[in-house]
Amino acid sequence: MRVESVMDIYKKVRSIIKGLGIECYYSTSESSLEDYVIYKVSTESDSEFADDRNLAVEYNVSVRYLYKKPNKIMRYKDIIRAMKENGFSFAGAYDADKENPYFIKEMEFIYKDDSRL
Repeated sequence: MRVESVMDIYKKVRSIIKGLGIECYYSTSESSLEDYVIYKVSTESDSEFADDRNLAVEYNVSVRYLYKKPNKIMRYKDIIRAMKENGFSFAGAYDADKENPYFIKEMEFIYKDDSRL
């Protein structure tokens, strides 16, 4: 697998979120912003096989939207829309336990990189 292919998924997620005007971080953050996103690649697996060769990689991406004010909750819909417009499949979302002072919306996405097909 190309190393730049693996890095592309991180750059892609970051670019999508930042394009919405939301600051984002990989894996962890101690930000005190009003709202921000923490994302990570939960799993990475081979897919699309031919002649015993892997031709594509599937990524499961977790996105946590943290926000202080309840009126910001609907921003998660913008995140879902933007991710879907950029080739991600939406797998689900749920409200996570509050981590003072933040409310949290967790979202899961799937992305298949078949650039080798």
